[in-house]
Amino acid sequence: MKLKLQTPLVKLHEYDIAGLSAAMARKLAMAVAAFTYKNDLADARVEDLLNYFPMRYEDRSNLIQIDQLTDGMEASIDLYARVAGGFAVGKNRPRGAPPLFIFEITGGDAERTRKPVVVWWFVSGKGAFRIVNYWKERFERGTRFVAYGKWEWDARKNTFALRINKPDELEILHSETDYNEFGLLKNLPSADEDGENNPKSKTQNLKSEADEELLEDVDNPEFAPIHVGRRVPVYRKLGQFQTKRLREIVYNVLQNLDKSTIKETLPKDLCERQNLIARAEAVEEIHFPPENSDISEYETARSKAHLRLIFEEFFWVSFALQLKRGERAKEPK
Repeated sequence: MKLKLQTPLVKLHEYDIAGLSAAMARKLAMAVAAFTYKNDLADARVEDLLNYFPMRYEDRSNLIQIDQLTDGMEASIDLYARVAGGFAVGKNRPRGAPPLFIFEITGGDAERTRKPVVVWWFVSGKGAFRIVNYWKERFERGTRFVAYGKWEWDARKNTFALRINKPDELEILHSETDYNEFGLLKNLPSADEDGENNPKSKTQNLKSEADEELLEDVDNPEFAPIHVGRRVPVYRKLGQFQTKRLREIVYNVLQNLDKSTIKETLPKDLCERQNLIARAEAVEEIHFPPENSDISEYETARSKAHLRLIFEEFFWVSFALQLKRGERAKEPK
């Protein structure tokens, strides 16, 4: 059973899309409805989701290595957590001010042949201590993640460091690395693993409602190739769905979509004259650039997919304006 553009998002679980449950399909529909200013989440369609375009793109087909970093470089690095934790700062803060922490992750390559780098961000507020414990559990030793941003040389630590605004900017990935082989040993489960003294169980209880999206943020090997080894879209957070989960959902939607439901809206001769690709092709490629595409064209919205959809929008706006002018010209003076 194939999806159509007008398929309601609340029914995505019936099509086994990206492992979505009925509850999460409903949350996705709610988020898309809010984005498209629709009052009823049942009105949110597959077409609306596909109109939620990436904010940028990353070329993960050939990620640079740590030893290729330079001061001020913007780059994505594939890292494995070695040590993660937070420490309190701002001892001279005013009395009654909420606690302030810096959370740091020291990460390196899987082979442990290059100097580790540091990723950090501020954590503040009344729940800062609990938040620090939560992220410490998320980035336990050996966790694989991608960090993107402007890397700067930290003379104090004698390595490169990346400051991010919030941990949502990091993307935890599925890993098949043998941690024993590379020395990335995870903690062995204790005898009371399921007991009340298990720190992992305590940490899991710290999840707030704002972190509900992580309940389905599981490492599914089926989706691993979507996130690395290719050019990938990066989306703004949509409701409770972060970029990694959105990428999986959009990819699976496109794989199961009946492309014939994406109707061509421009005359064929016009597309040929303007050297425009088909609308169905543009919808797919604006989310997942082809392997031979120039990522810089996507970053500047000059790709074939962007040019096609931009031209289409301006064409119909211009057409509507011409109709309006024609109606005014017919009005009696």
